[in-house]
Amino acid sequence: MPSTGTLVVRVYSSAAQLPIQGASVCVLAKTATGQRVLAVRTTDSSGLIEPVTLEAEPAANSLTPGQAEPFASVDVTVAHPNFLPINIRGIQIFSGIRSIQDIMLLPLEERPADPNAAENVTIPAQEL
Repeated sequence: MPSTGTLVVRVYSSAAQLPIQGASVCVLAKTATGQRVLAVRTTDSSGLIEPVTLEAEPAANSLTPGQAEPFASVDVTVAHPNFLPINIRGIQIFSGIRSIQDIMLLPLEERPADPNAAENVTIPAQEL
């Protein structure tokens, strides 16, 4: 049986963490030719998406040095008409673990002059 982990995304605005309802969240996997869509969800009134179950590397990979990374890595894009889009790269999914990714969106008033701009964030791999 393949190992799986779960991803929940929480989308909010400002330091007050006000939830954003109606944001489109796309979970992507890297492929040899680009990216593949694994799931598309919309945030609820709490700014949360329904959990996404994803394949993950076996937890046993973390027990011996030199093994493959003990997690899978996915990318997430978030868009909402009133906020600057954001791309998060390298979200780590561990077997048997519910990962919660908080994402803060910037209101359009704070948007750069480029109408096609998006915020890009890369999460470095953990050194386990």
